[in-house]
Amino acid sequence: MDKMLELEAEYRDQTASGPEGERRRWVQVYGFSYNESLTACVAELEQLERFTKLIVGEQGFDDYWEESDSAAD
Repeated sequence: MDKMLELEAEYRDQTASGPEGERRRWVQVYGFSYNESLTACVAELEQLERFTKLIVGEQGFDDYWEESDSAAD
């Protein structure tokens, strides 16, 4: 949140006032929020992957496909 406030203040200093400047500011705010959301999602998926591997082990789904591929040869 602090980073977003810093970006807003910096952008406000650099842009002219008016509807176009306001629109660009919101575009940056939404862009920043979207990127932060995706970063958080990726981190959660990586953690889920680690937990899944701890529970079921490193083998499983990938081993099934490797066996199927070698049987087809």
